[in-house]
Amino acid sequence: MYFQLGQNLHVITTGGTIGAVVYNLIQWAEAHGRVEDLIIGAIQANSSNPALRAFVDDYFPLANDKNRLPINSSRVTHSNSNTVPVIPARNQVFVSYSHSDKRWREEFLKHLRPYIKYSNADVWDDTKLKAGADWQKEIQTALASAKIAVFLVTPSFLASPFIAEEEMPRLLAAAKNEGLIVFWIAVSASAYKQTPIAQYQAANDPAHPLNALTVAQRDREWVAICEKLHAAYSS
Repeated sequence: MYFQLGQNLHVITTGGTIGAVVYNLIQWAEAHGRVEDLIIGAIQANSSNPALRAFVDDYFPLANDKNRLPINSSRVTHSNSNTVPVIPARNQVFVSYSHSDKRWREEFLKHLRPYIKYSNADVWDDTKLKAGADWQKEIQTALASAKIAVFLVTPSFLASPFIAEEEMPRLLAAAKNEGLIVFWIAVSASAYKQTPIAQYQAANDPAHPLNALTVAQRDREWVAICEKLHAAYSS
């Protein structure tokens, strides 16, 4: 729910019984026009709760199927023609990288392509953005659809304000609260120990980053990395 609301819920819900906590959340959501986001966050965190899903179906009277909350379309039309956001399926591999590291993104995707071709994996990076599109909205949708977050870690990656302030916090919050898998690759030596990704195991040995290897060694390392990612996605 932190990921859905983008707020510090510990502040909103501090103290009291569970009833008081729920009351505080509802009061806050109503005051900020975030009731729909609150409900969507709740169903994301408790998707197997039949009572909650029944409530959501009643709250969002879907024209196409009243008994199911859809997860694959980006918006759903109410019977009264209003629109509400829906819960995206977490089925993508989201690749986060610095634009100055384009070469490494291309090398990674070259090795990953056979796994993409023969599986249902959907890989997203910002080259998927279309000219004239609302890029911020598309990136937020992709972030919310990520099952695995791949970080191509270099000094440029860690120095990127957008990555440090937007992508990484959202993805790490989803890893903590929603089961997203963090999969980071040590492309070059960096100060990663000073960042939150230090708590996650790298896909390769940071003491021997990819740019320190020969071409043949790097190819073998990429294959091992892609095997790990494929296994994580398929689990």
